[in-house]
Amino acid sequence: EDPALKDMIVTSEVAIQLAADSIRKSNILSDVELNFTRYYSDEKNPGKTSLTAVKMVQDNVNAVIGDMISTMTEAIASVTGVKQIPQCSCASASYSLTDKSIYPYFFRTVGSVSLYGESLVDWVDSMGWGMFAIIYTNDAVGQQVLNTMKQQANKHKIQAMTNIPLYSLTDEEIEESLSLLESSGSRIVILADSTTSDQVAILNKARHMGLLTKGWVWIVTNDISPVLQENAKTPEDLAVYDGLMFISGLWDLTGEPSYDSLNQIWKDQRVPEEFSDAREWNTTGLSYNAPQAYACAELLALGLNHALDTYPGGRSVGLSDLGKGTFNSSRMTPEFYNLNYTGPAGLMNFSDT
Repeated sequence: EDPALKDMIVTSEVAIQLAADSIRKSNILSDVELNFTRYYSDEKNPGKTSLTAVKMVQDNVNAVIGDMISTMTEAIASVTGVKQIPQCSCASASYSLTDKSIYPYFFRTVGSVSLYGESLVDWVDSMGWGMFAIIYTNDAVGQQVLNTMKQQANKHKIQAMTNIPLYSLTDEEIEESLSLLESSGSRIVILADSTTSDQVAILNKARHMGLLTKGWVWIVTNDISPVLQENAKTPEDLAVYDGLMFISGLWDLTGEPSYDSLNQIWKDQRVPEEFSDAREWNTTGLSYNAPQAYACAELLALGLNHALDTYPGGRSVGLSDLGKGTFNSSRMTPEFYNLNYTGPAGLMNFSDT
């Protein structure tokens, strides 16, 4: 249903496979047989996803890459954390995942939503706008972004003029919230919702209410252009969204050797049929968190190698325990992965949160 999410999944799988090939060729773990197995989560059913995590534990997985959606990642990481299984996400940005009392073995190769919220307010300040409105979903992520932006606005002495919650995404609820926005007088609007389908629904309603016309500024928290392009039936349909701004994580690190190497290999890959627009594979294909997924795979491999090298009793004991399913991974919390690693997504350093 969400082309951007689908493309993130597709490109991340390709990136992980490329990382796996690179790991095998580099002999990082020449004495370990690496197996990458795909498990399926259900974004509409966190409980089912938790059962999938239990299945992974029963299968004796040693590390996990994923999930894409924060709620799914939380469901999995609450299980892997108990079992001391390192888990790395290349996309989940929820600030809740920084709580190491719940997710002690989780780390990620992307920033949290707080960084996005701060950056959005920095942009508003750089444009010289003195006030703005925030429309946010009344859930954990929405509240996190709201609080971050209000704090950052105070630093810049900008007025977060109107804070409009969305308690549900029914047509009536969206219209009621947008009517409140219209009457507030604010015309600079930040839409703090990271779910593309929600964003498009809100923008479509705003369009029908005349709130995307000249004089309005809308900023969304991720790149939704693929969905808008897919839904547009005519160039005129797409032109309605001219001027829409979005923030996206930094991904084009041209000049960084690891990124340049991945970019070159990327262009030689067969474009998966599931990828939304084959014409964009060589230009923006890496923008869907592929470098971050690649980094997750490499970091987990490097971390395992480091754990074996420093294993109590020596590497041979570690390899034996790994084979028996009794490997001691208690040390492998986020800071364990501070290995002076620079990959296609840049330098990776991790704190205890």
